Amino acid sequence: MGKKKKKKHKADQKAKTAQPLEQQAPEYLAAGRFRQAVNAYKELFKTDPETYRPHLRASYEGLYKQRLQKGMVQEAAMVLDQIEKLAGNMPCAESIRLWCKRQQFAKAAQVAADVLGAPDALPGQDAALVADALITAFDEMPRPTGLSDPIIGELERIQSALKAVAEQSYGLALGAIKPIGLRSIFISWKWLIKGLCAFYAHEDSKALAAFEKIVAGTVPGAFAAPYARLLANNTGEKGATKEPAALEAVCAAAGYETIAPAIARADYLWNVQRFRDSHVHLMAALDSFPNFSTGLERTLTQLYYNAVFEMPFEQAQKYIRHLADSAFRHKNDNPIEQLWAQRTVALYTQVNSQADGPVMDRWEEFIDLHALIYGESPTVRALVYHRLGDFFATQAPDDMPSPFFFGRRRRKRPIFRNPELARRCYEKSLEANPDAKDTQLSLIRFYETNGDAGKVNKLLDRLVKQFPGEKDVLFKAGQRCLERKALLKALGYLEQALALDPMDKMVRENFIVACITAARNYASKRQAVKSRELLPRVIDASDAHSDDFNRGRAYLYLRWAAFEQLNGDSARADAMWAQAKAQRPGGEIKLHYFYWILARYYGVPSRSIETSEELVRNSLKAPVDVAIAVDFADTLLYMRRLPESHLLLAGEIGPIYRYIARAVKLEMKRPQAKSIMTYALSDCCENPALAVACADKMLQCNPGDAYFRFYRYLAQPEGGRALTSKKELDELKTILQLAREQQENTVAIQVQKRLKELEATDPLAPGNSPFGDMPEDDELDDDELDDELIKALMNGFRPPRRSSSTPRRSKAGKKKSSPPGPQQLELF
Repeated sequence: MGKKKKKKHKADQKAKTAQPLEQQAPEYLAAGRFRQAVNAYKELFKTDPETYRPHLRASYEGLYKQRLQKGMVQEAAMVLDQIEKLAGNMPCAESIRLWCKRQQFAKAAQVAADVLGAPDALPGQDAALVADALITAFDEMPRPTGLSDPIIGELERIQSALKAVAEQSYGLALGAIKPIGLRSIFISWKWLIKGLCAFYAHEDSKALAAFEKIVAGTVPGAFAAPYARLLANNTGEKGATKEPAALEAVCAAAGYETIAPAIARADYLWNVQRFRDSHVHLMAALDSFPNFSTGLERTLTQLYYNAVFEMPFEQAQKYIRHLADSAFRHKNDNPIEQLWAQRTVALYTQVNSQADGPVMDRWEEFIDLHALIYGESPTVRALVYHRLGDFFATQAPDDMPSPFFFGRRRRKRPIFRNPELARRCYEKSLEANPDAKDTQLSLIRFYETNGDAGKVNKLLDRLVKQFPGEKDVLFKAGQRCLERKALLKALGYLEQALALDPMDKMVRENFIVACITAARNYASKRQAVKSRELLPRVIDASDAHSDDFNRGRAYLYLRWAAFEQLNGDSARADAMWAQAKAQRPGGEIKLHYFYWILARYYGVPSRSIETSEELVRNSLKAPVDVAIAVDFADTLLYMRRLPESHLLLAGEIGPIYRYIARAVKLEMKRPQAKSIMTYALSDCCENPALAVACADKMLQCNPGDAYFRFYRYLAQPEGGRALTSKKELDELKTILQLAREQQENTVAIQVQKRLKELEATDPLAPGNSPFGDMPEDDELDDDELDDELIKALMNGFRPPRRSSSTPRRSKAGKKKSSPPGPQQLELF
């Protein structure tokens, strides 16, 4: 009887204890006092597990996130164990945070996949967490198991869209995410991508609207925060200069709150083209500008001391004078500013000076200044003279402005900018650093281009002994031996280089060419065994199923088929043919055309190539096939490299041209048209009008195609282009803009080069007038144009030696500190 009363008393006591806990536990949880909430709900959980399980889990999750935010990873892991016990066999999405904190993204992604495989629906916040884990893992993981096909499809779309944004292909990015619906777990990532595309398209209102729809507390939310803050503060109209307050807010958000006002003001001055005032403002506001270290100040330094090369001519002239004036005229004792200014003046002189003496003087002044501040540095001296040697060893531009001129005879010998200065600079660089591998390689290339074989061989022999295990040295030695027909030595050097870097295409190709040349020599001497021994070595270095004429296995087997014919073994030749066909499952006409020409060049008897000749002749008479026309064009272009190819192909160019001319009238794919355009602009083509016809055909489908628009421009007759016209410049600028949008980098580079050539030859362009650029009346009184500074810039100046007077101080009264010792400066 007493025991029953005691049990009843304990039950009443628990009920009385639970009543205040039911009131306190929610208050603890709402106030963020998760430790107390956990303790309270643990007691309540004992009384009614089913009722209080969600509340206890919420308390544990709050404590877990709190500890993760404080960096208490081990303690958070202990709390996570309790959360997983409450979840039972269900995967716990919260563990994703811990794996991400530990930077184990593959494990986080696998947990996310397990959560998605659970039967219960995901809450909104967990859905975003799962999506973040799958995307931020990217390619660091094998794809998680258990993902459904729709999830995999959407994941791939987001990843491809992010890659397109990084490549500035915004149309592709928007197309990739279009099918992703509003209920997708990746919806925040979709809004992020749409916002970024709108931001870079200067559609600020659309970008801000997209960023505001992203779920808070997610990876896309954190990424979009600086953009949203910038756009929220940007109240100016489109095209207007952004207010300094907007940039100041972004700098503060990025962690540069103390210097944000100075950067914002400098940016405003720069945007209104007050470049010199912007530079002066930063010099006064930031003690650490300019500098050599990393960080934002280094980025600003690179901007301000490289910007002159992107400015219009007149503004660049004023800005370079300002930099020199700021560094040297006022007894300035800031060595870092002097070095940056001297570097910029030297580079500017190198780019703009027609004479070589001033270029040499400016860089030697830089060496002297560096030695004055840091002491003599053989490394800096060697680096500067090496780059000067490369500069003076550049070959003079061709006398024809267009890269294509049909029937033109090329120069026999190159014309260097200044060969004597180039040689002297290389020698001075080696005096400062005799062990400089790159300088010796540059000197070898210089002597090689100049035709001085004796010096090349002597330098290479020394370099191979000095650097026996360097790929670049072995490769160069192999190339040189190959040119000298020392094939065994070439094979030895190139095979060593290939062992050091098996993925280097240039090394592989040269090794293959050396093997082919050696095998042909053996076959011509009926040394069949030695010729066959080279085949496995060359196959190992080749590319399977490649259409490259040197590295492709199909064409290598065809070469060895020809060698077997020279050896008199037709059965082995047929076996090589079977291997070649197996390596190129496409049409065989290209193989037969290649073999027909090459076998004749190697001296294979005509009866052994009759089958290939008959197939080629029949193809030329059959209805036109664009794919076969492309094969003919590619093969003919390659065969033109052979010595005395004009004799070998004397009767073949005409029929091929007529076949390709008929193919141009048919529908072509873009890669096919590009191959035919390359042929049409070469000296294999009898009539350059074919290039114009090919370009016109493609531009009918897409008038904005930068590639065909540029090459049509090049293929047109230059009779009406004696002087540069505004229409021509406008067309090139349009092509340049299209090339950048379409990621046609090669075209963009060539168009920029052409524009510079036209501007250099335009007598009305700034700086090209025979009468000079006459200043305006109000510019004659500008203190930047005083005689002393003009004379210094035009004739060269020696930087002043460090004065013993009191150094200049900043507004805060702090001395501009000298660097502790020599540091790396990006000279070029």
